[in-house]
Amino acid sequence: MVGKVFLFTTSNWSRRTVLALKKLLRRKGITVADEYFYAHMLHIQGRTAAAEAFGRQS
Repeated sequence: MVGKVFLFTTSNWSRRTVLALKKLLRRKGITVADEYFYAHMLHIQGRTAAAEAFGRQS
């Protein structure tokens, strides 16, 4: 059983993929947080503080 999903990605995917995942999970009846964290893998170095903050708040 899944309580609530918080999407967090540092991959090469685009932001549109994150939105598609949200839609897919919701169609399956899984609760997905509106907030998500996305950072392109080539730019994660400048986003580590934001990633940590997202993890703490979620």
